[in-house]
Order: sequence, then C-alpha cells, then structure tokens
Amino acid sequence: MYLLLGIIIAFSSVFILTLIGALFTKENLTRTLVIAGICTGIYAVIIWLISWGARTDIYGPTPLFGWVIFGAIIAAIVGGASEEEPVAAIPGAIIAVIGVIWLIVVAISGSDMNRSTDKGRLLQVEIKKVDQKVLKLADPEHICLVNEPMAKLKAEKALASFKLSDGGNAGSRYKLDKGTKQYVDGQLWWIFPLEFNGHFQWKRFPTSPGYVRVSCENPTEEAQAVQHNRHGKPIIMKYLNTASWNILAERYLRKNGYLRNKIEDWTFEVDDDWNPYYTASDIEWTIKYGGDKVKGVVVLNVQTGEVSYCKIDEVTEKYPWIDRAIPIDVIDYQTKKWGLYAKAEWAFTKKLDGLRQQPTEGWYLTYDEGKCYLFTGWTSLSKSVDLIGVSLTDCQTGKTFYYPTQGSTEEQAKSIAKGHWNNFPGYEIDELVPYNIYGMLTYVIPISFENQFKGVSLVSAVNKDINAKGETLEAALSAYRASMSSANLSREIPYEGQPKSLTITAKIAEVGMPFVQGQTQIYPFTLQGVNKIFQINYTSQNAKASFLKPDREVVIIYMDTKEKVITCQSFDIPDIKLTDQNPSQARWVQNQKEVKKEQERVNNIQENQELIETEDLGKINPDSLKKFIKQQQKK
Repeated sequence: MYLLLGIIIAFSSVFILTLIGALFTKENLTRTLVIAGICTGIYAVIIWLISWGARTDIYGPTPLFGWVIFGAIIAAIVGGASEEEPVAAIPGAIIAVIGVIWLIVVAISGSDMNRSTDKGRLLQVEIKKVDQKVLKLADPEHICLVNEPMAKLKAEKALASFKLSDGGNAGSRYKLDKGTKQYVDGQLWWIFPLEFNGHFQWKRFPTSPGYVRVSCENPTEEAQAVQHNRHGKPIIMKYLNTASWNILAERYLRKNGYLRNKIEDWTFEVDDDWNPYYTASDIEWTIKYGGDKVKGVVVLNVQTGEVSYCKIDEVTEKYPWIDRAIPIDVIDYQTKKWGLYAKAEWAFTKKLDGLRQQPTEGWYLTYDEGKCYLFTGWTSLSKSVDLIGVSLTDCQTGKTFYYPTQGSTEEQAKSIAKGHWNNFPGYEIDELVPYNIYGMLTYVIPISFENQFKGVSLVSAVNKDINAKGETLEAALSAYRASMSSANLSREIPYEGQPKSLTITAKIAEVGMPFVQGQTQIYPFTLQGVNKIFQINYTSQNAKASFLKPDREVVIIYMDTKEKVITCQSFDIPDIKLTDQNPSQARWVQNQKEVKKEQERVNNIQENQELIETEDLGKINPDSLKKFIKQQQKK
C-alpha cells in the first residue's frame, strides 16, 4: 500500500513535471526522461521506506503533499540539469512554489488567527460552584504512592518470575515498555508490557508471555508476572509495537483499514479479566487544519489481532475498562484554547489578558470511584503565580469540570514537600496526585530515593500552611489531621463530604506507649467498647493528655474518617479541673466587674435626668418610666 502511494506520488511529481519541462525544449528528451525515470524509481522507494517505517497516515494535506513538493523540486533540478534551456525547470519550480505557498496557507488556517472562538469551545466545560464536589472522599487504602520509576524498578526484578516453555530467561529475550497506570479489580496498578528485545529476538521468539503488574498503592508489595488471565487461560501476545514487519501493531493497524486515520496515543491496557489490549485514539481536525478532537477509539487485541472501533460517546458503555480514551495532548490543546479564547477572541493586544487564563504546567492523573481524570490548576495569563481555579477532565468522555477558587498551585505544593525533606540529600519528588482527604482537596506527593519509597508529603490546596509528612501514609495522615485541627480553616476551595465530627464519652481501656512524631509528643489509647486506636497530641490545649490511665472517663471529638487509627480534634478529662487564671488575671476580672457597675450607675443617672426634664410626656418611653418608678420605690 505504501509502495503504491510512493509510485503514484513520485511519478506524478517527478516524472510528469520533468516531461512537461523537457517538451518545451526537446533537445535532450530521451536522456532527460531516462534520468527522470531513474529519479522517479529512487524517489518512490524512498517514500515507501520512510512511510512504511514511520507508519504514517495520509490524513489531511501532509505528509503526502510535502512529498509532492519535494518531487517538484527534484523535477526542477533534473529538468534544469538535463536540458540546456532553463525553461525546462519551470514546471517543477512553479509547482514547488505553489506547494510552499499552499503549506503557508495551511499553517495560517490552522493557527489561532483563524476561528479562535470556535477553538475555545472545543472543550466541554461545566463550571461548578466552590461548594460542590471535586472528588469523592479518598479511601486511604487506595491512594497512589508508587510512581512509574519506582514501579519499573520492581517490575525489572519480576522478569525472573516468568516461566518460559523452554526454560529460558525472560530478561534476555524481552524488555519492559513504558508503564500505564490503570484501575483494575478495585485497585490501582502499573501495567508494563513485556516487549521484544530487538528484531533478532523477535525472529527467534515471535510471541511474548505476558506483562508485569505493580501495585500503585502499596510501596512494599512486590511486582507480579502475569501469564494467565482471570480464567486461567495463558496470555500469548503477538501484535506488539516492538514486533517487526507487518506484525508490528501500528503497521498492522494501518494495513487493516486505518491508513487514512490520525491514530495517536497508543496505550497498553488490560480489561477486567486481565486480557491485554492496545488502545489508540482516532483524532480528526474540526477547524480547518486544527481543532484536534477525538472521534473514536481503536481497540487491538494483542493476542488475536482482532481490531474493533468504538465512537467516543460509546466508550463508557462498551469498554468501561478503557481508562484513557482522550490523549493528554488533545486535552492539553483544548484546555489551553478554552482558557485563551472562551471569553476573548485572538488579538494582538494585552488588553484582553484579564479575560484569559491558562492551566498550570503539567497534568496529574487521579481516579475518582474507579474513573480516570486529569487534574490541573489554573492561573491568570498576566499573574501566573496565584491559583484562580482547578479543573478535572474525564479521560473517557473529555468532559471537564471547572471550579473557580483560590489556593495553592501544584508547584507551590511541591516546593513545600521539598522543604519537608530538605535534610535528606537525594530525596526526589516524582509524582503529585490530588485527592479529597478528610473533605479537603489535598496534594499527595510521594518521596523517593534512588527509586525507593521513602515517605509522603500532604499539602492542602486550601491553605499551604496545612501540610504534613510521614515515612508512611498512616504517619502522614495522622500528622495531617493534627495540622488540620490546629489550623483556622476557610472554605475558599471546592470540597465535598468532610467527615462528620463525632463526640464520644467513654472510659479508657488501655494506654499505649507515648511516641514522638516530628516535634510533637503523641499519646495513644483505646476506649472501652470502641474498636479503634485514638491518638492525642500533647499541646497546651491538651495538657491533660499526660494523665491518661485505664478506667478514667474522657470526652473526645474526632472526625469520622472510618480509619483504624484516629487523631482526636478535642480531648478532655472531666474529673480534672483546671483554670487558666493567675492572680493578676483574677484581679483584672474583679476590676472589670467594678467598672461595669460604675458604668451602669452613670447610665441610670443620665436616663433618670432625661426622664425628669422631658416636657412632652407623650415622648416618654414606658419601659424607662417603669424602671424609674421602681428605682424611686427602692429609695
């Protein structure tokens, strides 16, 4: 197919244009046509090899139109060199110039000067109020703590776990491709396909025995080699992007009906039965040669070679296991256009900058009830420091929810997290994931050292002063609860479902060993009849914490987070009576009482005087009159 295209383009651009030029002079016609024929053949082979190797599509005016321009330039050179008269080069030169002009027109038509408002409407945006939900409350058991470098290091070790039929070593025959984060079977996983390690290894072993999965949630869990699906059927992958010839997945797809489609974002995903697939997005231009939009998803079974197609609005129903139907590049393109042109058209002026905004640098993948979203913060175009909003984009449908708000940007959160660990050289931040932690939008930032998990930082998007770190997620959550308890919270950012505050009065069952977390002394204890561990931070407000003992009654207030270990918001031991009044404070309180009596006496005298001197009795306030009579009776 690519060879046929190469012959057609080369013949029409090189041979025909050279022939037309040579007919003007007819001096060396035979020699010119022979040279043109040789150049045509060489050029056709070049087009074939490059197009076949790069698996290019023929969607839109490029790259085929570019090949026509190069062919016209070759024709002009051949005609000018073979014929004595320079007129022989004119046809090729004219077509080449026209082609370059046409490419300029295409570039201008695809630029933001053309229909910028329409490009600003490509993104389906629903603007939410700040008190509406951003994300559901996060389950601490399903928070992503493992980034891709950490996961790949674990996955490399799992290569030795593959069982090959001939007893060979999988590490010498195969290699791991880039990982895909995916929600499968109620958990978050990193999925790494086992790809062919070069052409010659593919020639000897043309199938791959499976893939590696690594938990995104548990940094201590080892990677697993997956060679069978949920039903015990062996996984034998053939159509991969490291295969060769027509078995290579992208080339295989072009050969099977998708030569004219703009296919991008090849992603290795597994279904709910752990069967492997490639998914890729079918993209179209909707505004001249721009306005990228996804119209469907191609699904390739890497075991059987079966290809299926699904329109983008049917993905959720037909393929609910596909997490990323919309490529990040398309979301980024549409989002930026929306920020620039949804409220203002394209113009050579900065006067409209106040109507424009831009997403912060980078996109962050998060999951809400098993559904994949891309998160980003927003800043104004003129002031790129302050957060003015956040958005979530559904990766299956492209629908975006925007929340105007104020708070901390992702970069500010990363800077705070770096400050948590600045005493540990080599500690790095590789990922940031937004979650709803205790009803507050929170950046969860795993920390690693040489691709090994070392801890996690939590930074509130509400208030950067609410932050915490811990060597484990549990320790970080405990410190974060303490930070929330001591902070003066405001609702300036979207939130949803903050846990209810519960008050409980009960007797202490057991008191644990106090320990230090950061610079705070923590006292753990349990309550009779309550199957949870409670913790109280020792502060001047919680000075009674050191007097914990079994059978002593306590009153505590805590957030109902459903966790096993709970940090108390408020704590009291009723049978210990304390006062914060020193002698000076007591004297001041007594003086205030005397001052109040004197103020009341003066006020009474003034009211009585006004009452006596009032000439118009109809203006007398009845209550004041009654008060005056009672005072006279007392005298």
